[in-house]
Amino acid sequence: MSKLTLWVAGLACALLASCATPSRPEAMTTVAVSAAHKSHASVVLDVSGGRATQSTYTPQISNEDFATALRSSIEQSAAFARVAAGLPADYRLIAYIGRLDSPMMGMTVRVELEVSYQLIELATGRTVWSRPIATTFTVPSDKAYAFVDRVRIGNETAARMNIEQMLADISALQLP
Repeated sequence: MSKLTLWVAGLACALLASCATPSRPEAMTTVAVSAAHKSHASVVLDVSGGRATQSTYTPQISNEDFATALRSSIEQSAAFARVAAGLPADYRLIAYIGRLDSPMMGMTVRVELEVSYQLIELATGRTVWSRPIATTFTVPSDKAYAFVDRVRIGNETAARMNIEQMLADISALQLP
């Protein structure tokens, strides 16, 4: 093989290895979190503000993936009796991903995520709880070889921490 062929092959491998992959719902789902108070009510989810990952940019969190992680986390914690696919439901949980900040390059990756939540009682239209939750997670350079993998890990961990905080807050409401 010529040096040019080896160089082109090496460059192609480097580009393929650094393609961004989306955040995975299973990595954003809370584990072993049990709600202190378990409501007998049902909830429907409404997630917005997320963005799909483009292969040439940094990893993002899509609405669909965050909603899947939120659904799984609520089901595992039993904070609500049921997560409805649509109406009818007793409550609507709105989650707006307002900010997802991560660096464009670097060895250590610090991810900042802010999600604004609003829990609405559907029978009355009353907002029962509303709060923006900001979480930050730093991924050291030895956690993953590729920068985009460190960003993805940071996104997933910040999202999981965010959902954990939301579940703790909702559980403290002691909904019927």
